[in-house]
Amino acid sequence: MNRVHYPNLFDGNKMLVFANNKYDGQSAVVEYELNPPYLLVAGQDNEPSITWEFTDSDLYSNGLGSGVRMSNGNTLISEGTGTLWEVSASGEVLWQNNDYNRPWRAYAFPVDDPAITALGL
Repeated sequence: MNRVHYPNLFDGNKMLVFANNKYDGQSAVVEYELNPPYLLVAGQDNEPSITWEFTDSDLYSNGLGSGVRMSNGNTLISEGTGTLWEVSASGEVLWQNNDYNRPWRAYAFPVDDPAITALGL
């Protein structure tokens, strides 16, 4: 896996990353379970374990991208080349939005989040 973007921690011991080139010409969003201390030691089998992964033949960005876990358990993916995805825990693509403005990162906020309600919309 190379060209990893936006590693983000959630639930205390999990991390999502967007990997631009997990497979030849294919990107992936990968969830790791981290076991403290977060320290890789050469010669020891102490790498974090992969607990979830999503990829699709249409998911590819040669640069940029992000994946964040939503409050409903789904994952919001920004492909970095113009497509936003919502994917269920089982890997089902729930929706896609092709916005060719190249959204390189997306954030998920619940509708009742104080940051949203403060806007008064």
